[in-house]
Amino acid sequence: MNRIRSADTDAGDGDGVPKCDIKENNLMTYQIRKFLESFFLPLFTIGILLLVLIVYLPSQAASDDTFIVNSPYNTDDGTCEVANCTLREAINAANIAAGANTIVFSLPTGQTVFLSGSSLPLITSTLTIDGSTSGGVSINGGGGYTGIFVIDSGTAVTITSLYIPIRRVMEAESIIVAH
Repeated sequence: MNRIRSADTDAGDGDGVPKCDIKENNLMTYQIRKFLESFFLPLFTIGILLLVLIVYLPSQAASDDTFIVNSPYNTDDGTCEVANCTLREAINAANIAAGANTIVFSLPTGQTVFLSGSSLPLITSTLTIDGSTSGGVSINGGGGYTGIFVIDSGTAVTITSLYIPIRRVMEAESIIVAH
């Protein structure tokens, strides 16, 4: 039995499977690669953009920041930073930040925060002020004003584990004032 050989048949290895010319094979590989690039590259790009939107945007919309008060003084240089953050600065920063924020304290146990006779800034955003992280922080207002914590109407604020000494009965009504 005689077999006829051609460039597109057995090519001498005896298996009877047609073989492609190397140039044809490279052209097919190139066309497949171009098709895959034109199809999957845009899908890959869209997938990456969706992932960025899913991860990044919600964190911007509701940041839920925690501000750490590490200074007992009543100053405000405009920033609440790791090196120096007062309660006044932390409230201002929380008012600016989006989301439900938290203020905690990193002060020695029993430390008193002195307000020098002035109210803290109006609280305008959802906020938790938690004194439990420093084992008993006291807030000393010094008198002569209305309210230590002044909260804007309709704003949800939770204050826990703070000691606010009341010297007169009238002061009890002015610790937290809804505006």
